[in-house]
Amino acid sequence: MNSISVLIPVYHGEKYIDGLIRMFDINASKLKIKNQIEVHVVFINDEPKSSLQPSNYISPIYSDCVFLNPGSHQGIHGARVYGLKHTISDYVLFFDQDDEVKEEFLLSQYKKIGDADGIVCNGIYRRDRLIYSSSRPMEYTYDRKSLLEKQWNPLSPGQVLLRRSAVPIEQWSKYILKHNLTDDWLLWFLMINKGCKFNLNSDVIYKHCEDGSNSSQNWKEMGASRVEVLDVLRKLKVLTSEEDTYLKDSTDKYLSKYDKYIKLDELLESSDHKKLIQNIKSRYHDMSVAIYGFGVYGQKLAELLQKAEVNVSYGIDQHADAMTDTKIRMYPPSGEEFPPVDVVIITALFAFDEIANVTLKKMNCMKIPMDVFIKECMTAE
Repeated sequence: MNSISVLIPVYHGEKYIDGLIRMFDINASKLKIKNQIEVHVVFINDEPKSSLQPSNYISPIYSDCVFLNPGSHQGIHGARVYGLKHTISDYVLFFDQDDEVKEEFLLSQYKKIGDADGIVCNGIYRRDRLIYSSSRPMEYTYDRKSLLEKQWNPLSPGQVLLRRSAVPIEQWSKYILKHNLTDDWLLWFLMINKGCKFNLNSDVIYKHCEDGSNSSQNWKEMGASRVEVLDVLRKLKVLTSEEDTYLKDSTDKYLSKYDKYIKLDELLESSDHKKLIQNIKSRYHDMSVAIYGFGVYGQKLAELLQKAEVNVSYGIDQHADAMTDTKIRMYPPSGEEFPPVDVVIITALFAFDEIANVTLKKMNCMKIPMDVFIKECMTAE
C-alpha cells in the first residue's frame, strides 16, 4: 500500500494542530476509500521549550499522527529535513502550519501526479487571489530558466505533492538555511537540476494563509534568505556562470525593493493611526481615489481610506483577473484608459516613476506614492 507523509513544522503554532489533524483526516478518508493510500501527518516541533504530546490533541480516525521533538530549534528548512529523514513514505507534502486545503486535496493531487515527480495545484492567497490565472498562467515549462525568472513559483510547498524518491535529500540538506522563506525555492531548483518533471493540477484546492502582519520582519527575512540561498547554490556548484550573474543581479534588485517596503512598514507602525485617519478624511474626503497595486499594501491602504470615509473608485493591479472576492472594481494596467479620478495612490514604490509616467501617462490627475501619501497625512495639521 502506498503512503503519503504530510510534514508540518510547528513553531508557536499549537493552536493549529487539532484543525490540521481534522483537515487531513478528512482528506485521508477520501483517499483511503478510493485508492487505499495511507496518510501520516507528521508534526515537527521547532520550539525546544515545549514538547508536543499526542495526548494533548484529538485522535484521527483515517490517518496516523506522529509527533517529533528534535529538542532544538531547527528553522523551517531544518525542521522539514528532520521530518523527511525520520519518516518513510512514497510521497511527501511539506505543509505550513497555518495553511489550509480542501477535503479532496490529497485525492486530487494523487490522482493527477501520474508518473511525474511532483504535482502543482492551483489555490488562493492574500485572502482572495487565485495563485494562477490568465495573467499568471500555470501552463509554463518547469525548467531552470522559468524558475530563475519566476522565483515565487510555486508560491508555497503546500501546493506540491512530491514523489519522495525525487527529493534530492543529500543536496537539499547539506547546507541548512538559517533564514526562512526560500528553502522551498532551493528545493525546486535542485529538483529541476536533477531532471525532475512536474505535472499541473488546475483544481483550486489549496489556501496559503497570510494577513500581512509582521511584514517588515518578513521582508528582512526574505532578503537575507535570498542572499543565503545564492551562497548555497554556489557552494553546491550547480549554477552556470550566466545563472550566477542573473541571480546576483536579481537578488540586488529584490533587496532594493524590500528596503522600500521595510521603510513603509516602519512608517505605518510609527504613525498615530487615529490622527492619520482624521487627516486622510480632512484632506481627501471629497476626492475620488484609485489604488495602483492591490497586494498587501493596497489592501492596507484601502482599509485606511475606508475608515476615513474616502471613496475608493477602483483598483489597478497586474493580476486583477485573479481577485475572486474584492468589493472594489479592479482593472489590469494594460487597459487603454481608466475612469477619471482625482488621485491615484501607487503602492508599487519600486516602480513608481515607470507607473506614473508610462502606464498612467494618459491620466490627468495627481499620482502619489503610498509612502509620501502617509507622510503628508501624518504631518498635516
